[in-house]
Amino acid sequence: MKIEQEWVAGFLFNDLVDRVVLIRKTHPEWQAGKLNGMLIVDDVFTTGASMEALHTPGDIGAVVFARGLCPSWITPLFQMWSCDGLPD
Repeated sequence: MKIEQEWVAGFLFNDLVDRVVLIRKTHPEWQAGKLNGMLIVDDVFTTGASMEALHTPGDIGAVVFARGLCPSWITPLFQMWSCDGLPD
């Protein structure tokens, strides 16, 4: 039986949302030295090139507005749709 692994990351921001707390892991051993999560944020997603350049497996992405479909690791707040109701 194959067990699918799911990951959850949380981020603690200050009131101005200009600083975030990151925790450098010490255990388990395979996570030692890694940060608790990486959040990549942009205002508008068009091609995704700038976000893909920073992306490594396990990162979480968020954009305010997407002009099309985003990769599964990026969550848009607003997404543009074509007139027929389907993504362009």
